[in-house]
Amino acid sequence: MPASPSPHPFPLPHSRPRRRAKRVQMMKILYRSKKFLVFISSCVTLYGAAY
Repeated sequence: MPASPSPHPFPLPHSRPRRRAKRVQMMKILYRSKKFLVFISSCVTLYGAAY
């Protein structure tokens, strides 16, 4: 993670912490699924290279 002054490109509403937590959860899920997709794509690439 790059150390930047503002980690979020969009301003977060400070009045609603619950919504922010939900957004963080969504980001975590997206990150996890992205990792999963990268893993699958790499497996497919290796499988394709084997043949």
